[in-house]
Amino acid sequence: MSREFDREFEPWDYAGYDDRDDSKLHEDCVPRDEAFSHVMENEFDEVREAVAEADAQGWLDESAETIELINIVSSYDREQLRAAIRDVLNVDARAGREVSPEFFAVAADVAKFLERTRSPYTETYGITESVEWVGDLLEIARLIREILFALSEQHQMASTAAKVGATPAEPPKPSKLDRLTRALSQRDTEDMISRAFRRPHDRLNDILQHGVVYRLRQEGRRPPRIVREVDAEKTPLRVVLAYWMSGYLSLHSRHVDLAVCAECGKIFARERRDNVYCSKTCQNRVAYKRKKIVVAEVLREVNVKDSPNELRAGLCLNHPRFGLGVIEDVRYLRRRLRLRYDDSSVIDASAPIPMKLTGTSFPIPDGKSAQEFFEEVKARDARTIAGWQEVVDPGSLVLSVRFLSGVRRFSRWEIESGTKEMTFYAVENPRLLAEML
Repeated sequence: MSREFDREFEPWDYAGYDDRDDSKLHEDCVPRDEAFSHVMENEFDEVREAVAEADAQGWLDESAETIELINIVSSYDREQLRAAIRDVLNVDARAGREVSPEFFAVAADVAKFLERTRSPYTETYGITESVEWVGDLLEIARLIREILFALSEQHQMASTAAKVGATPAEPPKPSKLDRLTRALSQRDTEDMISRAFRRPHDRLNDILQHGVVYRLRQEGRRPPRIVREVDAEKTPLRVVLAYWMSGYLSLHSRHVDLAVCAECGKIFARERRDNVYCSKTCQNRVAYKRKKIVVAEVLREVNVKDSPNELRAGLCLNHPRFGLGVIEDVRYLRRRLRLRYDDSSVIDASAPIPMKLTGTSFPIPDGKSAQEFFEEVKARDARTIAGWQEVVDPGSLVLSVRFLSGVRRFSRWEIESGTKEMTFYAVENPRLLAEML
């Protein structure tokens, strides 16, 4: 907890010498001092990269207890995620209901962990009449998961873009419209992922503003050593976790790939980007659930490629990496309000040639429905409006899908390019499916 979060490590810090007798070495051997100087002068970037990678691994080893604490909180938060999926499946029961894990159960396990690890927060975060501090830990655990999700999406987006940009054996000749559509779809996906990262990132910055307060103490007698540690009375535990996450993002994310298990929700360090499960057990559990759901015939496959209008909230999406999820929301990033005027005497003076104005359109702002925006336009427009229509760009479609690991967003371009891997289903028996999740 008391580790420096913003210190840059230099290779010179790791240069060391021993007292080994080199007198019997072969005469063609290069003295170690010369070899070291040569490497530092000519391969400095490679050495620095190797040192950063070794330091990142050391940080990961030191972070074992921190990750364990976050996973303890997340394990209870999983029930909240399962309940959210059940709410999506049961539309009548989801209105305004917020499901939270049992705070006292979370507090009990956290208190046991702090006592076992001899944390300075043992007394501060004990089980008392009020355990409101559990809410703070739940918030920071969710923020960390959301940030890791967004980072994973950014890496996946970059990998997909690289594959798309690769030159095939027989390059196709797409039309200008196809190239424009693909460019707009990729831009929408990047903007969507950026927005998904921005909210938890901004909230993390808000928590970091509280700062970490340290205190000094002596340790040992001959001679005494000065130790710096976090002042648990003045620094909330969520702030320490936020600083831990900031250290990962700023220093170690290039060399340590933290991910969230798509089944159990635990944070783990993965060696491959396509690894979405923390263990073989979780992977087998997901496969078993899929098989059980298929055998029970609670789902009916829907062909969204030929019938894109079938995409709607409540459908299930089976994703090869994230498992089975439920569509929470279907929206379009680019929408316009098209107005039709009944007054044929209205003249558009701004046109190159003055002409009668029979209609016009306006972009609909984010967060507003077409009806709400129409009422605003109608209130300030003196002309007689005969009718209105919401016009959407099909290429700007975005799905919000809730998986057990959290909410993911997919653009139309991702859906069409991954149709072979992603399968959509209509739910025939929502109650039975909710029990099987």
